[in-house]
Amino acid sequence: MKKLIVNADDFGSHELVNSAVNDAFNNGICKSASIMAGGNAFDDAVKIALLNKNLGVGIHFTLVKGTPVLPPSKIKSLVDSSGNFCEDFSVFVRRYLTGRINFDEVKAELSAQAYKIQNSGIKISHVDSHQHLHVLPKIFEIVSDLAIKLNVKAMRIPHANPFAINGPLPRRTGTHCLSACGEGNRFNGGGVISKIALNFLSSRARHKAKKLNFAVPDKFFGIVAGGSINEKWLCSVIDDIENTAEIMTHVGSDNKILQASLNWDHDFEAELNALKSDEVKDKIKINNIEIINFKEI
Repeated sequence: MKKLIVNADDFGSHELVNSAVNDAFNNGICKSASIMAGGNAFDDAVKIALLNKNLGVGIHFTLVKGTPVLPPSKIKSLVDSSGNFCEDFSVFVRRYLTGRINFDEVKAELSAQAYKIQNSGIKISHVDSHQHLHVLPKIFEIVSDLAIKLNVKAMRIPHANPFAINGPLPRRTGTHCLSACGEGNRFNGGGVISKIALNFLSSRARHKAKKLNFAVPDKFFGIVAGGSINEKWLCSVIDDIENTAEIMTHVGSDNKILQASLNWDHDFEAELNALKSDEVKDKIKINNIEIINFKEI
């Protein structure tokens, strides 16, 4: 039987994201989410996760565009003058490539994130990362070691066709994921070169993950030219699913508030509505697909 993981990223970033995850789980096709330990609404997300026992919750490791768990004074190579992580991925990459990232600090911060989530009572289903940073080689080593210590057996690998935009979606600009990296500090979701780079890193990470016996979905969807998942796109992807696949989503219940709060021009409501769509649910039944979380791979 074909199996599909629909994962909601950024769980814990905002209460309106959390409420949308709850809605998508109880009224839609989402059975998986990734929680941000440093998110402003982390405690609220934990409450929702513990009330919904069949919601698989993974770690959304964060090293960019967010708030650290450790005091900034202990992770100076990872933060800016305000004590927050770098605002966009390109800054982190420049530090990474020029040797200005202290990987002992990375290990300390990611460990603090992992154990904060574990100590909350959540049974961690998988690991992934904000803007897919865990596919960077040295970050992958730290993340995989932590996952093994925590007895977490599944991992996201964001490997997708770099020459496809995964559907007819509107183009948007933003700074949300590695595949959106453009020139300098600008991000362009349609950048084929950046997607090729991500795929190269993802292929390498997949090989290593499988050698370490992590469960990894066969296919990944969700890097969609910087646009938002909608009902039409989701139905087209469902028709193409073979074996086990993951669809990455970013849901929310109020675009105006979330776009301003998270500084991201994204249609959160469209993604939530797509996950609750009767047409999408019918497509899943017609294609004989089982909706699962990472623990059920």
